[in-house]
Amino acid sequence: MPVDLKGAVAVAIDAISDLFGSQGITNVLLEEIEPSGAGQWKVTIGFDRPADASDSPAVSLSQGLMALARRGRKYKVVLVDRETGEVDAVRDRQFE
Repeated sequence: MPVDLKGAVAVAIDAISDLFGSQGITNVLLEEIEPSGAGQWKVTIGFDRPADASDSPAVSLSQGLMALARRGRKYKVVLVDRETGEVDAVRDRQFE
């Protein structure tokens, strides 16, 4: 049964949450979606990934602020097969 737009978004968000959830990602949101010419939905999902945190309790204020600044929004493109709903690929979003 063909996968519609909403179904493709749900599949993509589930895939990103499953693959990257152990890395403490937050704010997993749809950024873009479009059909591709290869019978796939091209779904861009954005999320926040924490910066590497120090295990030391004596982290200085400046180190803590630098870690917050490094926390950045990441974007992944998930290719979802329009017929089966299977995830064909997960790639980094390349900005031009």
